[in-house]
Amino acid sequence: MSKGSVENYSFISIKQLNLKSLLSADHLKKYKNIGITASNDYGSFNLGLTHSPCNYGGVRFWFLCSCGKRCTKLYFRCSTYACRQCQQLNYMSQQWNKSDLPLLRVRRLRNRLQWSQDLREWSIHQKPKNMHCRTFAALVRELEKRDQERLQTLVDYLSGLP
Repeated sequence: MSKGSVENYSFISIKQLNLKSLLSADHLKKYKNIGITASNDYGSFNLGLTHSPCNYGGVRFWFLCSCGKRCTKLYFRCSTYACRQCQQLNYMSQQWNKSDLPLLRVRRLRNRLQWSQDLREWSIHQKPKNMHCRTFAALVRELEKRDQERLQTLVDYLSGLP
């Protein structure tokens, strides 16, 4: 059974909150842990916050998960907010099969070249604006190499079928 992926669940991020403007420096010196209430369609939830000093001044805020870890995002699953590890979530890319990797690499290169993701399309493509010619040529060579790997993977798969 595969784990759920973070892309399929709602989350609350520490970056969404504007805590530096809400909490004074005196308040932060007095209290290390702070509690806030987050509401969604399923109810209100008490979330713990803490902060740590930054190297060049200021503070960085963290959520406190129920497991005691500091994290920047809490995911909503099973009627509670918790970190990715507590919710047993991973990223979509961690669930891909090894046979999907050549196609993924081709799509990433085509995206970087600002080309269509339709692999049947082999028209002449233009160099993206502000991309150096050497970079463009290197990416096209890499794309051709990765596309050959992708096709070889497909041929290997089809030759293994009965």
